[in-house]
Amino acid sequence: MASEATPRINAKYLQPFTNQTVRILGKVSSLRGETATIETSGSINVHLTRVPTPHLLRQNPFRKKKRNENQLNKS
Repeated sequence: MASEATPRINAKYLQPFTNQTVRILGKVSSLRGETATIETSGSINVHLTRVPTPHLLRQNPFRKKKRNENQLNKS
């Protein structure tokens, strides 16, 4: 499967690329449900259509939980 060439843009250049596939360069400043806010020379709100992967979640459900003192004393 060939990869489609896509322009890399920031918030400043978003408007001319309406209804086109682009790569947004920036930092995810918040992730709430199906909406991400990306800081990239301004803010961009993105509606996500895929299930978030574990490394994108604030609390990773696959991370091992630390045992508390009561559990340590019983061992």
